[in-house]
Formats: sequence, C-alpha cells, structure tokens
Amino acid sequence: MTEHVAISVVLPSRGRSERLYSLLESITETVSDLRGIEVVVLLDSDEDESYSRRDFGGLNCNFFTGEFGRTMGQLNQDCVSKAHGDVICFTNDDVIFRTSGWDEVLLNKVSLEPDSAYLMYPNDLFKGSRLCTFPIMNRKLLLENLDILPAAYLGAFMDLHIMDIFKAYHRGSRITYLEEMVCEHQHYRVDGKLLDDTYKKRRRFGDDERFIRLSTQRAEIVSRLEKVPLSRASFFGHDSIFQLLLGQAHSYWKLKLFVYMLARRVYKRATSYKA
Repeated sequence: MTEHVAISVVLPSRGRSERLYSLLESITETVSDLRGIEVVVLLDSDEDESYSRRDFGGLNCNFFTGEFGRTMGQLNQDCVSKAHGDVICFTNDDVIFRTSGWDEVLLNKVSLEPDSAYLMYPNDLFKGSRLCTFPIMNRKLLLENLDILPAAYLGAFMDLHIMDIFKAYHRGSRITYLEEMVCEHQHYRVDGKLLDDTYKKRRRFGDDERFIRLSTQRAEIVSRLEKVPLSRASFFGHDSIFQLLLGQAHSYWKLKLFVYMLARRVYKRATSYKA
C-alpha cells in the first residue's frame, strides 16, 4: 500500500479475466504516477480462482471477493468501501485507457473544484459527453451519501442515476466532461464480435422502473447536498414516469430524460407483446 493514494480505479469483474488484464495493462502503460493510484477489483467468490494475480508493472492492484448474485449497486458500494483514493474512478472490465498521463489531467481538474461535490467523466468514444458512463467522484462524498449508488440497481442505470442528480445539483454546474481523457468503452454495440455471456445475461429493461421510482430519492439527495429544504412536488405516484419532469435540472435535460424513458417503456411493451 502506498502512503497516499490519490486515485482509486474501481470495478467489479465477472467472466472476463483476459479483458480485465488488458484494462490493467492499459492503466500501467498510460498512468504518470504509479505510486498515486490503486485499482480495486471485485470478483465473485465462485470465479476467484479463474483470475490469476499477475504483476502489472508495479501497479497497486487489490482483488477482493464476495458472494455471487449481488446487485450492481451493492458491488459499487463495496468497491468504494474498499478503496483508499481521494478520487474514485468507476470503470468496467471492457475499458481500455488510451490517454498518456490521464491521472495528471484528472487531478489538475479536481484541484480546481471548490469542494468534494463534483461529477467528472472521461470520453468513452461511445456515449461521449451525453452520459457519464464511467463517473468520477470524491470518495468522502460517496461514503457520506451512499444512496448516490443505490443498492437497488441490478446492473444498469447507475450512470443515468448519477447524472440526473448532478444535472439538478446547482443546475449542472458541477459536472465536468473530460474529453481529453479517453477511456475507450469496447462495447459490443460498437463491435458486435465483443458480445459475450456477461452482456447476454443482463436484463435489458430490469432497472427501468427502479430508475423512475428512485426519482424522489434523487431529489432528496440534491436537497441534502445543497442544504436546502426539499421543494419538489409530490402529486404524482412514485412509479409515474411524469416524475421525471419535476426537479431542479434544466428543462431540456428533464424533457430529454422523460422522452428517453417513455420510448424505452413503449419499446418494452411492444416487444413483450410480439413475444
């Protein structure tokens, strides 16, 4: 363990040992200061032996295990609890770091923040600026507000949940898109040959309704962070999609989010009917 870890890259991994190794190698090859970074990898106990503990050029990589079947929210909370860095970078095992000295880029941006309540995210060459697919936040903020990472989410919507919070928090002024920090998301929707069992086993619409129901919780988080009373109207039911039109974010974001979720709901019902 280093005396001081500035950045913790955290991720759960399952069924992708070789892809994980490629990720770790890319971090080693691009980071400026190995002493200031750690990687926290969370594995399921039934797969622990399939991941060898290689040496990645002095990279401080810590493997932890837990029971199979935990939600993505629980996995992310566990990763944060095991991290030591001031800055938490959430990533996946299907990512490759491309930017040399990305840690310097990141820490320079963080040094400009007035406090710990910020959201940053890199350029993933897939969603780009549209979504914080790989959010970057302060560890102390997360430990004090674990509901930013709700345990309820099975395997999706964590990024949209976080972005919706920060779109409302001070009207989105604490969000920074790091276009120059490239973390390539090697997703099967970019390259169909990458489709594997890990992707196939995910429930495409499994978290849609949870995201809608948690809209009130997101409003409560924003109220808590801003230290102001919750002023959000509550005349819609907890599962009403119209809740997405409430809150403190800019109207464009709220309307965009509403249309996106409505389209997903319509598509889900249409495909279920055909099946």
